[in-house]
Amino acid sequence: MIVSDLIGHDLKRSDLGVDVPGVDLMLPHAKDVVFLLGAESDAVFPDIGEEMAKETKRLRVFPTLNRHIGNLSDQPFFAKEGQLFLLLSCAQGCYYHDERDTLDWINFGKLARLKGLVTGMIERIDETPGDPYRELVDPLDLELHMIREAVGSQLRPILKSFGITVPGTQEEMDRLMGMMV
Repeated sequence: MIVSDLIGHDLKRSDLGVDVPGVDLMLPHAKDVVFLLGAESDAVFPDIGEEMAKETKRLRVFPTLNRHIGNLSDQPFFAKEGQLFLLLSCAQGCYYHDERDTLDWINFGKLARLKGLVTGMIERIDETPGDPYRELVDPLDLELHMIREAVGSQLRPILKSFGITVPGTQEEMDRLMGMMV
């Protein structure tokens, strides 16, 4: 199952609770970020997510484990029943459940790019034969690789501004994501 929830707006620094001077200059593409959760639920999802991220211009796909963000949508009900899932989200945004939550703050260009991303994922999943014996990949490798792709050369300085280094273990990644959310 592919869930898209809270995807119509640009991601802003304030949506992540980040208050570090200069981070906007280091993250000029932050508005283009979309989080991808659930890639750890099937061994073929990381490759598909990465391939589609490369093919989709002006989107920065930021994979993270579902447990880092939590259950934002319907995915826990499907996962409980053994259904594989991917969730795309741009976080709650500053107008989440607010009277200003109108079409005026929707980025329709971003929605069109997300449509292309989801369409590509569906096509790739449909083309990919299932392999119940394929090992799940280490989600840390996927997260680090794609975070570097999304953030670019500014990853180390950005993390340094928070007083942390690039995670080398899943525990360190868990701590980093815990700080962000």
